[in-house]
Amino acid sequence: MNDVLKRESDQIMSSFPIDIEERRMDLEELRRKFTADRNASNALSQLTSYYSKYLEKGSRSFIDKTTVLPENGAPQEITIARLGNVLGYGINRDSVIFIVNQSGNLGSGRYNTQQLGASALKEFLSDAFPRWIEMKEVKGPLMLDIMQNSHSSILIKGQKIKRSDQFKQFIKAGGPVMYPLGALVIWALTLMLWKLIIFSRKYTSESRISKNVMSYLNSNDIEKAKSYISKHHGVVARVVLACLEHSKWSRASAEKAVKEILIEELPKLNSHLNTLAVIAGAAPLLGLLGTVTGMIKLFEVITSYGTGDPKILAAGISEALITTEVGLIIAIPVMIIHNFLRNRADDILTATEKHAMRILNRLWPED
Repeated sequence: MNDVLKRESDQIMSSFPIDIEERRMDLEELRRKFTADRNASNALSQLTSYYSKYLEKGSRSFIDKTTVLPENGAPQEITIARLGNVLGYGINRDSVIFIVNQSGNLGSGRYNTQQLGASALKEFLSDAFPRWIEMKEVKGPLMLDIMQNSHSSILIKGQKIKRSDQFKQFIKAGGPVMYPLGALVIWALTLMLWKLIIFSRKYTSESRISKNVMSYLNSNDIEKAKSYISKHHGVVARVVLACLEHSKWSRASAEKAVKEILIEELPKLNSHLNTLAVIAGAAPLLGLLGTVTGMIKLFEVITSYGTGDPKILAAGISEALITTEVGLIIAIPVMIIHNFLRNRADDILTATEKHAMRILNRLWPED
C-alpha cells in the first residue's frame, strides 16, 4: 500500500492542473487513514474510491471555477470548461480566453496553460461561455484540436510555427546527445572550410608557374626565373625556387632540397584529414548512443504509464530516431568531403613532384 501511495504521489504533478491540489489533499487523507487503520480490506476500498473519483472527472465535461498559472503570466481566476483530462477552455473576469492542453511531456510539464490568440476560436468561445455557464455544462458544437501536438500553436496563438522554433523543438526532441552532435558539426565545418581555403590559396596555379619558369629556363635566364618565382607562394613555388638556387651545384643536392621541402609539406597537406575521418566515424556512434538512451527512456515511460497514450511514448521514440538520423546526416557529407580533400592532397603532392622533375630535367638534361 505504501508503494502504491508513493507512486501516486510522484505522479500527482502530471494530473490535470485544477485537480492537483485536491488530489494531493485526498492522497494525504488516504495516507492518514491507512496509517491509522492498516486493514487491507478498508485500504483497498478507500483506494478504489479515490481512483473512481478522478476517473469520473477525467471522463466527463463540466464547468468549474479555479485558479491557473498561465505561461509567462500571473495567476488567473477563471471559469473553466473542462473536457475530461483532454483539455479545458477558460475565461476570466476580463473575458480573456485561456486554454489548458497537453504538451506531450511528462510530470509537471504534461499540461500547458496559455492565453488564446486565434481570433476565430476566441470569438467562438466568447459567445459559447455565457451559454455554458448558464447551463452548467459544455453543450453544443465545439472547436477542438484533437492532436494537441507541436503544431497546436497555430490554433492556440493564431500564428504559424517559426522555423527557429521548429529547429529548437527538433533539438529538444533529440535529447542531450544532440549537443555533442552539434559540436561535431561545428568542428567538422571549421576543419573543412579551413582545408578548402588553404588548398585554394596555397596550391593553385601550379601548371602556370611551372610553364612560365620553363620559358625563362629555355632562354637560359635563371635570374629572371628566380625573380619571377620569388613573387609566388605555395609548395610548387618553393620546390621550383630550391631547384633554381641549387642549379650552381649538382642535381643530387637539388633533389635533396626538394625532398626536404616535400617532407616538410606533407604533414601540412594531410593535417586534420584524420580528424575529419574520426568525426565521420564518431557521428553515427553518437547517434546510436542517442537511440539507446531514447529506448531506455521509452521503457521507463512504459513502466510508469503503460502504453495507452501514444503521445507520452513519442518523446522516447523521437529521441531514438532523431539522433540516428542526425548522426548519419553528419557522417555522410563529412566522409564525402574528407575523401575529396584526401584526393586533393594527393594530387597536389603528385603535381609538385612532377613540376620538380621537369625543372630538374631541364637544368640537368644529361643526368
